[in-house]
Amino acid sequence: SVYLEVRYGLSFWLALPLAVLVTTAISVLIALPSKGLNELFLAIETLAFALAMSELLMQWESFSGGTIGVYIIPSPSLFGTQLIGGTAAYYCLAAAGAWLAYEVVLRIHRGAMGRKFVALREGPRVLAAVGVSPGSTRLVAFAISGALAGFAGVLYAHFQLVISLETFSFGRLVALLLATILGGAGFLLGPVFVVLTLLMMDEVSLATSQAQDLVYGFGILLLVALSRGGIAGVLHRFWRRFIPAALSGALAPAPLQKPVQKREAGGPVHVIEQTARADDRNLRTLTATGVAVSFGGTRAVRDMSVTLTTG
Repeated sequence: SVYLEVRYGLSFWLALPLAVLVTTAISVLIALPSKGLNELFLAIETLAFALAMSELLMQWESFSGGTIGVYIIPSPSLFGTQLIGGTAAYYCLAAAGAWLAYEVVLRIHRGAMGRKFVALREGPRVLAAVGVSPGSTRLVAFAISGALAGFAGVLYAHFQLVISLETFSFGRLVALLLATILGGAGFLLGPVFVVLTLLMMDEVSLATSQAQDLVYGFGILLLVALSRGGIAGVLHRFWRRFIPAALSGALAPAPLQKPVQKREAGGPVHVIEQTARADDRNLRTLTATGVAVSFGGTRAVRDMSVTLTTG
């Protein structure tokens, strides 16, 4: 986005979506040769790409400024107001961008794509068993991640007003990776909690400059040892254990008032009933009766009943 603005004079509002498209495309290209890799080799591949890209940008002086970087970054304007990095106006822009990213991730988290991502993380064979391609799902995950990273990068560059290779050092990559892992997989606000924690650790380490690395490393080890499921997982368990059941019940989704019937052409009636049991843990039960599955002339399942309870 900075290159388009400085070299071609594009406005911030036009360079922003173009940059997001570029980062999305690059992420998909990275994911294409990794469709058959497991988690370990996927991590190695993406880390190798990040390190190679840093070296490439260092040598590509006409684009990145090389080791000097880019120091003349124009500030965006909105309705005649200059949104200069570090001012209250720019913080409002960053807050709006954070809200937009949150809404996108929230809708993914609550939708069918979110369930596909969970299945991809827990066991790709589950996706293949229901006719969903794990490779295609991974491509979508990479594309969304690349778009969000590009969006954040544009906002970050115009906030800093300076781009140098130190901005995207190996240490910064590790910190961002820790924000994802220590936050808690599967928790929407997990990275938010761990970013706040890392910022507090930074302040403590700066206050004790002689032991900065020691404080940071010890804090990370403590988080890994004590926070099973990440920081968000710890907060979630605390909430469920100590918050009164009445409040937890008020925050829980309301149960269905009547059974839901679904009849397929030529098939049996599926009766799905959802009820809530009033106890201290607010358990919820989902019951499905009369379930049948057919493949052509083969009846694989007939008149099956299933009962699932939370926990």
